[in-house]
Amino acid sequence: MGHQIWEVVGGGDKRGILVRAGRALDSEQLPSRLSTGALVSELELAGDRLHFERLTGDGPSTGWVSIKLKDKELLRKTDKVQVVEVSKSHLDIEAAPESTKVKAEVEVATGPSSRSHIVDHTGSATAARAESELQDSSRGEEAAFNASSTAYSEEGQAATPVGLAVGANVEIFCLKSRADLNGKAAKLVSHDDVTGRWECEVLDDGGKKEHIRCKPDNLILLDSAAYDDGDDEPAAKLPTINCHGQDAGPTARGSVKENAGPLIIGARVEIQNLKSRADLNGKTAEVVSRDEGAGRWEVNVESSRENIRCKPENLVVLAALPDCSIKKKGDAAFKAGNWDHAMQFYAKSLEAHPDNVEFRAVLHSNMAAVHAKQGDHASAVEAANEAVSLRPSWAKGYARKALSLLSLGRYEEADSAYAKAIMLEPTTESYLAGLSSAVLKIPQKGPEQAARHKQLGNDALKLGDAKSAIVHYTRALGTGTGTTVDDVATFHSNRSAAFAQLTIWDLALRDGQAAVKAKPSWPKAHVRCGCAWLGMGEHEEAYKCLAHAMTLCPTGYKEAQQNLNAALWRFPLYSSPSSQRRWKRFDEDAEKPADFCRVFAISDVHIDHTEGHKAWAEGLSNKEYKNDVLIVAGDLGDTMNSIRVGLSIFKKKFRRVFYTPGNHDMWVRQDTTDKSIADSVAKLAAIFELCDHLGAEMLPAQIMKNVYVVPLLSWYNYSFDESDPRPSKMEHDKFCKWPMPYHDVWKWFMQLNGHGINKVIEAQHKNSERGDVISFSHFLPRYTLPFPTVMDMVKASGCKEIDKQIRDVKSRVHIFGHSHRNINADIEGIKYIQYSLNDPNYRFRHECPFLLLRDAGRSTAEQHNSY
Repeated sequence: MGHQIWEVVGGGDKRGILVRAGRALDSEQLPSRLSTGALVSELELAGDRLHFERLTGDGPSTGWVSIKLKDKELLRKTDKVQVVEVSKSHLDIEAAPESTKVKAEVEVATGPSSRSHIVDHTGSATAARAESELQDSSRGEEAAFNASSTAYSEEGQAATPVGLAVGANVEIFCLKSRADLNGKAAKLVSHDDVTGRWECEVLDDGGKKEHIRCKPDNLILLDSAAYDDGDDEPAAKLPTINCHGQDAGPTARGSVKENAGPLIIGARVEIQNLKSRADLNGKTAEVVSRDEGAGRWEVNVESSRENIRCKPENLVVLAALPDCSIKKKGDAAFKAGNWDHAMQFYAKSLEAHPDNVEFRAVLHSNMAAVHAKQGDHASAVEAANEAVSLRPSWAKGYARKALSLLSLGRYEEADSAYAKAIMLEPTTESYLAGLSSAVLKIPQKGPEQAARHKQLGNDALKLGDAKSAIVHYTRALGTGTGTTVDDVATFHSNRSAAFAQLTIWDLALRDGQAAVKAKPSWPKAHVRCGCAWLGMGEHEEAYKCLAHAMTLCPTGYKEAQQNLNAALWRFPLYSSPSSQRRWKRFDEDAEKPADFCRVFAISDVHIDHTEGHKAWAEGLSNKEYKNDVLIVAGDLGDTMNSIRVGLSIFKKKFRRVFYTPGNHDMWVRQDTTDKSIADSVAKLAAIFELCDHLGAEMLPAQIMKNVYVVPLLSWYNYSFDESDPRPSKMEHDKFCKWPMPYHDVWKWFMQLNGHGINKVIEAQHKNSERGDVISFSHFLPRYTLPFPTVMDMVKASGCKEIDKQIRDVKSRVHIFGHSHRNINADIEGIKYIQYSLNDPNYRFRHECPFLLLRDAGRSTAEQHNSY
């Protein structure tokens, strides 16, 4: 049976009705109202209290409301349908005339598809939606922003959600109730049509099966059967990214290939699943040597001519070539510029290997290169033709041919040859540049020709032929004459989408950045960059791009928002290459003796408050602390520039500097240079990047044997106020801008600490010793610590959930800041200390001492005069 639908009829004078988190009337009030006119689905009706899920309108997606207030009706049952205006083409969101649009009346269905008109039809909760929507910016951006990304058939029926189906393999993602299962693979075994939950079968490390129920948002599709998205044409493949930010498919650029022969020197290989250089995945190379001791193979990448070392499992043999000494002499002669000698050696190699087709193709290709160097391009074309006749699926043979055709002025033939090379190997940038050069020289080019190639590219991408689309968009870019800046941005943007379809993320990013350069104010270009960064696993860079796209579209941008959320919830996983590099510092000093260095702490420096603050920091000794560690417990400065100045000064004085941002650090003030930062999460990502650059740290580390420094990222929670655990009526930190509800910010920050806490606990178990743990946060972890009593500041002072994390790592001492009220208190076996540079009125403490926490291997907590 379908769920009862209700319409909100009350609250018209207040822009909606109140929503609470629970059934009880005294439960937490949610920050936004459910808008008048909204349609909701009934999940539970208890007396006059309705548990709902929102279908249309604005407000919380779920919660509890009263259906009437005294005699006033707030909601009433309805059989209304949802009217959705959609374009006929899901893949082309170019602004269309009204006559091409249809109105689809979507009835509230029952059974398996009952939720289909309210869920996102772009599929499961994948990180990178490098979708095949193509934007023609010259026809108006607003149409693109308002276009629905939900696929409907022309009969008006909602399409089945893409991918999730019984039997599909998924990865569990951001499950709050069972965080221990996040990142684990599972199989979908059933679907509850009433609650919309999926039942998953999880296999633990010991082989034991466990069944759990999850929302679709907590599942990332790893593989599934082919699907039909409701369009007339087959859907283009949407890349699926797992929770580690990597392509969920078997290789980064396509399906797994079988080895064509043994892995030996001279073999032609394809690089796959290389984490350290993901940009090289899918590229072809030649094996040049082997390191027996390390078990690595050195290969020469064909497109860039660089040598890299790979494990054998990162190489797929495409063609095994003989280790021919005669050819090697030819190669040496070629490098030395001895063209005649090179030609002679290659000719002798041909005689020596009459039956090896692959090898003979390589030799003819090399001979084409020699002819080209000698200026005999006609002979070069003939040699290249021999190569491609022997190996018709070899891109380099066509590229050799195309280069000489260009030199002979046979531009249309060169265009065709480069196109064939790109179809076979779209990852080689020189082929793309060559095709653009050929098109540029063909007569009768111009904006009409560019538009034609763009349309052909669009058509190809709709059919799932991304390689042909890349060829056409490259031709469009090569026409040059008469194309506008908007055209250039569109061509690059569309080609970025095509590269994304092939999971060639480095080239997708390059084109996205080119689109941004051509048209910085176009949100779609920034989304392309964000999707590419997500595909490369760099969620922080992705977030910054996507958040900026949101600022460029004041009415909201669905595609940007979806990908923004995916990037946001990847922060706690610390799975990006940047994050992995940071974690390498966790145990770099773990074997140093416990008396190796001293540890100092301070909070609330506010280095930009007066010139005296900065002068104090600059006046610290350049020698005294060179071997020591400094903890800075937040509120270093209001702007990125101030934070940069403060960290730079401290890093010059101390060997290691650990820092966690405070509320001032998270401000995004529009009257400063920070106005270019999209929001406070983007600023946090920028601060992480700044710390990387300066050598400062924001993650836990074992700084000496069994001595740990544990930064705890945090934000305040209004329920910290035990005397009145309700939201404040005051607006605190109005310069902050968050992508999540204001009262949920602290939850996200708490999740950011989980990975680091686990690393500390693992190290303690490994060392069989608790050790000396020094944790720190900016905000207060306990209500009994002194906080400001004016302007409802208690609700913006602390977060009691921090204290659980402090005790999880078994801290000896916890440093905090924020209230500017210095204290040293022993509470339940832990020292809680605030050591602020400023008093409650932001007056600078001129004696300016540091807090000394370790000295000569001894744990302490005493004042140390700075000098």
